[in-house]
Amino acid sequence: MTKVKCDSLKMTDVVKDVSKIWARLFDHKAFLNGEISFMLREFEQKRNDKEVDNLFRTIEDITDIKDTEIDRFKQTEDHVKKLNENLEKALDICSKLSDLEDIYKQDTTLEDSRMKRKLIWDNFMDGITSKYSEINSNFEAKEEELIKFYEEIEKKLLI
Repeated sequence: MTKVKCDSLKMTDVVKDVSKIWARLFDHKAFLNGEISFMLREFEQKRNDKEVDNLFRTIEDITDIKDTEIDRFKQTEDHVKKLNENLEKALDICSKLSDLEDIYKQDTTLEDSRMKRKLIWDNFMDGITSKYSEINSNFEAKEEELIKFYEEIEKKLLI
């Protein structure tokens, strides 16, 4: 029996050692709980201060708007009505101008006159171009005649 007790003591020691090793390798509950509580504490402290500051700023802005801007808005109501009337007048004038533009677009007299003037101008420019080319060809012909004339005179003088 002593051998069985001895083996069983050894087995229990081995099981205890294995469970300790397993707990140290795979059981991270204690470490994770500490880290989670630290993160929550840090986050809550930093976030709470920001939230309180944001709430106070919002309340201040709302009271400023309530105290000053509502009265100013009521005072500008008359200005808005006048502005609306002026805008409607401007829209009426714009629509009248648009109607006039449509009427003048339908009238082709102006466009016909422009086309006639363009044709006259094109004919004039064609005439000038043809005269220029005629003068240029005459000039070149005279230039060639003079070159030949002076070459003949030079030959006669050298002989």
